[in-house]
This record gives sequence, structure tokens and C-alpha cells, in this order.
Amino acid sequence: AQSSPMETTRSTDDEKRIGTAAPGAWLGRLGVGFRGFSRTFQWSGNPSNNLADYNLVLGPSIAVDAQWFPLAHFMTGLPSYFGAYVDSHFALGVASHLAQDESKFGTKIERHRLGLLFRMPLVSILSVQAHAGYSTQTYAIAQKSADGTTRPNIPSVEFNGPRAGIGLHLTIIGPLSFEALGGFQLVTGQGELASEQYFPKATAMSVDASAALSLRLANQIHLRLGFDWTRYFVTLSAAEGATFFATSAADQTLAASLALEW
Repeated sequence: AQSSPMETTRSTDDEKRIGTAAPGAWLGRLGVGFRGFSRTFQWSGNPSNNLADYNLVLGPSIAVDAQWFPLAHFMTGLPSYFGAYVDSHFALGVASHLAQDESKFGTKIERHRLGLLFRMPLVSILSVQAHAGYSTQTYAIAQKSADGTTRPNIPSVEFNGPRAGIGLHLTIIGPLSFEALGGFQLVTGQGELASEQYFPKATAMSVDASAALSLRLANQIHLRLGFDWTRYFVTLSAAEGATFFATSAADQTLAASLALEW
């Protein structure tokens, strides 16, 4: 929840989260939780038969996120609307395997986002926000399995680059609030996907969206149910006569999370 900057005598539970705020100011939040996600990677445009798609139906991860508005400790108004954020996910015990095969390949999956955040209240129950920063998403699959099987031709990826977006925060009723965010990333690095072995001229961009419901359980403690979607659009620009050919690829993640926040 967010109180209006004009209501300088009002103090809500949200205003007290992660510290002591100036009256009417939003300090931020700290959340830790569990996230379940799926991932699909698909080639398109008459891809070579020796290229493999990827499908992860469900994987578990730990999610950690934080927002902090340092000037809100001391003042209200425009300066208190500027802050910073970090959002990280770490997959737990995920292994990739071939269809109808027991060979398992070690798999590292992580996502990290950080940057600056601007959050401005419009009315007592509604605020809008904008963010700009950096994002990196890693899907790294070992070259060989534990039994020595060679990984098929599905490259590891590390999408990284600047990201920006907008969102809103709405208090629905009493302790229940809703948040929605959308983002765009200009990808400047793709990892092994853009190596000489695969598609060295590949370029990419991504869009993402998320929504969450937050329920206040007790003083400064909230339960947050979230959903998020990210899709990377990759243009491969394969050279004539190259070992692998495809015109494009898409990498998509869908996720749901449950977290406790302070």
C-alpha cells in the first residue's frame, strides 16, 4: 500500500517495511521465496536437423528480491521516490536429459536483475513506477553427462544487456494489494549461442511481464504470490554454408512464485 504524499500524518504498515520511514513515504521491501518455472527453446525457419530444441516442464528455484528508497528515511516528496532494486533467481538441482535417455547433463540456471527505480504515488491507493538497469539470464548445460554422453547441439545461453520497464501498484482493499510490471531488454550478449561454433552474427531482444498479489499477514510481514513471463527473440543471421542453419529462435520462461516479504 502507498499513502499520498499530502497525508503527512498517515502511517501504514507498508510504510514501516524494512525500517522507519518519514511519514507518507515508501521505504521498499525485502522478499525471499520459492519459484517454479518452465523453459522452452525452439529453432524456426527450416532449422538444421542436427539442432536440438529444449523443453523443461518444471524446475525449482530460490527467489530473492529487494527494493530500497534510501531518501525516504528522511523526507517525503520527489526525492523519496528514487530508489534501487535487485531481483535474483537460482535454480535448485536441475539436470537436463535427452528424450528417452537416462543420460543427465549438469545445468545451471540463474537470472539477475538490478538497477534504479522511480515510484510515484498518484492517489492514496495507486502508484506508478519506472525502472532501468541491467539483466542477465543464464541457461548453461554441461558438454558431457556423468556417463560421458556428449551434449546434443543445444547451445548454452547467457542473455545480458540493459533493461527498462514500467509498472503500477494498487491497493485493492485493506491488506490486499496488486502489482503489475512490464519490461524490455536490448540483449548485447548471448553466450555460446553467438559463438563461432553456432551463430556468431546472432542478435536478440526480450520482453517480459509480471503480476503479483500481496497479502499482509502481520505487522511488516506479507505473503506474495507472483507470476512472470519472459521471451527472448533471437535473429540468427546464419552464414551460407555454415554447420548450422536456422533463421530465428525463441527462448521462453513461465514462472510462479510464493514469497514472504518484510
